[in-house]
Amino acid sequence: MRIRNSAVFAGIAGIALVLSACGGNESTETSTSEAAPASPTAAESSENAAPAGNTAADLGIAAAGDPIELKPLTIGYVNYVAANLEAMRMELATKAAAEALGWTFIPCDGQGVPATMSKCATGLVNQDVDYLLTNGFPEAIFTEALGIAATKGIPVISVGGDPGPKEALSAAYYPSDADMGTALADWMINKLGADSNATIIQQNFPAEFIVARNLAMEAAIAKTTITIAGMFDADPANLIAGTKDATTAQLNALPDAKALWIPFSSSDAGASQALEAKYPGKSFPERPLLLGVYASLPTLELIRQGKVDASVENALEWISWVALDQVAQNAMRGTALSQDSDPFYGVDLNWGTPIVVDSTNLPPEGELMPALADFVSYFTSKWGAEFTNLG
Repeated sequence: MRIRNSAVFAGIAGIALVLSACGGNESTETSTSEAAPASPTAAESSENAAPAGNTAADLGIAAAGDPIELKPLTIGYVNYVAANLEAMRMELATKAAAEALGWTFIPCDGQGVPATMSKCATGLVNQDVDYLLTNGFPEAIFTEALGIAATKGIPVISVGGDPGPKEALSAAYYPSDADMGTALADWMINKLGADSNATIIQQNFPAEFIVARNLAMEAAIAKTTITIAGMFDADPANLIAGTKDATTAQLNALPDAKALWIPFSSSDAGASQALEAKYPGKSFPERPLLLGVYASLPTLELIRQGKVDASVENALEWISWVALDQVAQNAMRGTALSQDSDPFYGVDLNWGTPIVVDSTNLPPEGELMPALADFVSYFTSKWGAEFTNLG
């Protein structure tokens, strides 16, 4: 089974404009779902599900208990920034998983602005959602909502990236960003040469998931002669144009740089525009390598065009399905939410393993890289066995 719902991301410029145009919301019901691609169905949202034989039944995974009725819930969701394609992948996957369970899903776009994220979260808990999911931003951003949630008994779960301290969160689910950073750094080192004395330009941002990716890369190059010559900060509220401008400034200041390390997903589009302007039609080694994180369709197209050299992918939608499985067991059976960032479901369910995508292993046009395990089939099979009113 391969996902095709993201095929509407035909070009990075068009989709970036559409998503950026969503703007602010005065209510907690975001308009991003209207401006973004139609939400995938449960069967469509697996981000290229992988080999058959990974359903709950195939793997011999027992249901959580005797079949019971699944009762309706309302899930509130605060997106970090809808203008980020990977953040929208997470939102759409969470909506698809909620719909597979027959639940109501209310999203809100944080727009990359802390005050807006806080307003979204507060509005949703004041609507008495049953569970609040937040997209990887720190607790310090929405302390008011966390206080209200605690008073009302609303569990708050972070999904998508490490949010940092978790004292007030009920749980947090995310992939290993360190593993992603290491995988991409190893690819870069192999391409540049460990003894090349190459200098690189690094993008930063004070979010735990970016920090983890960067620290992993820095640890990898510490064993080589590669060094970081320049740095700049990402601006989530101006991700593509801001990255283009910052990258241009760095390239002008450091004309001998051999690689651009861009760990904030979707901003590779801005970096590629800067490279194309300075080195039109050129590829490495006549221009610096461009390395990104998360290979959504626009990034895959940039790789296909030779404008991005590599991106490390993780079938991040698994996080949404895991989170809602945890919610289902907690709400219906009283099972404690797992405190592991990547809860164990089975030895063959390696859906969080990072894969570096380059020109040699591109998936078919219009498709994402296959996940290493079919989490959609797994969870829909699991839920069908556990809940009498599904399937």
